[in-house]
Amino acid sequence: PEDREDIGGLLSVNSLPGDVILLDGDLGAGKTCFSRGFVRAKTGLPDERVTSPTYLLSNAYSVDSNLKVYHMDLYRLSGNGDDLAPLDLENVFEDGISLIEWP
Repeated sequence: PEDREDIGGLLSVNSLPGDVILLDGDLGAGKTCFSRGFVRAKTGLPDERVTSPTYLLSNAYSVDSNLKVYHMDLYRLSGNGDDLAPLDLENVFEDGISLIEWP
């Protein structure tokens, strides 16, 4: 898990608004660990609580007043476009950095 967090932290350094990172892998592969490292490094908050958004679908973390990192989990969605509507993906993809588990 620590290796995944370290990799996430490293990749966060040069990330910019509009970046989308797709995280695929079996249960327990380290997708949320990667996201935890990414969010903690990008926000500068090493103790930030970053959990899987499986039931919430999306968690947002403020980097500054103009930028958020969106951590999404699409595992429970059917693939129907209506399922995605509450995520406001058009604006999220334009204005934020997106980490998407189970794309």
